[in-house]
Formats: sequence, structure tokens, C-alpha cells
Amino acid sequence: MPAPLTSSEAATNTSIEVADPTLDAILRRALEQERYSEATYRNILRTFGSRNPFLAITESEVQHGRTLEALGARYGQDIGATDVLGEPAPKTMTLACQLAAKVETETISLYDGLLLRVTSYPEVTREFQNLRAASANSHLTAFQSCAEGDLGINGGPPQ
Repeated sequence: MPAPLTSSEAATNTSIEVADPTLDAILRRALEQERYSEATYRNILRTFGSRNPFLAITESEVQHGRTLEALGARYGQDIGATDVLGEPAPKTMTLACQLAAKVETETISLYDGLLLRVTSYPEVTREFQNLRAASANSHLTAFQSCAEGDLGINGGPPQ
């Protein structure tokens, strides 16, 4: 396995290793889920305005997508052409927070399954663990708090 790259190196580096088609499918599935999350949260932001925790977490989802694209490029996989619509925004902010918590739970479950399939790729394993941890330790807890009425900084009460 090649040595891990920093984020800036990964962004500018060309393919170092051509991986098998299975890795391509796994990376694409992870990217689809991150983009699905992002699209769902953007739909909610369009309906309810720039509110936390959606504003901050949407930006995290964008970064997660970039991380996966760079990882794909490192292994000779062009996984960037994924277009996902996401879920429509629910009628209330509380329902939006509940939906987002469900999306993050699905993301965690997806990474649990994908991690079992990438054990021969330590760099992919590490990145998937980091992305899973962000969903479990930050995003899910923020959306659960939001669903209970705590919208975080400048969020205001749920409507």
C-alpha cells in the first residue's frame, strides 16, 4: 500500500495505484450517501433558511465528498460524477431534524458495512472510520438535539 497523503497532496496527486472495480463501487456508494445527506440538508435549508445545525453540517458533507473524491483519485477511481437529489424538506423544523437524524443513522450503518469490505486498504479504512465518526459523534447528536428542541447557535426554537 502507498504511504498516506495529506489532503493537499491527495488533491494534486494523480493516480498512484489502480484498485479493483469493487473498490470503485464501494467508494461510489460512500460518495452517493454523503451527497444524499448534503442534498437532503440543502433542501431543508432552502425551506427553513440558514439555520443550524443544518448549515454547519451541510458544509461538513461537502468536505466529506471532497475527501472521498480525493481518495478515489488516489486509487485511480473517478467517482465524482454522482448526482443525488436527497429527501424533500418536511413541513416542520422538528420533522426536518428527525429526518436528518435518520439520514445520519443510515450513513453510520452504511459505513459499518463498507468498513468490512475495505480491510485490505488501510487508508480507505481510516477515512471511512473518520467519516463514520463524524456522523456518529457530531452530526447524529446535533440532529437528535435539534429534534428535541435545541437547534444550537442562532438556531432558535423548532417550528
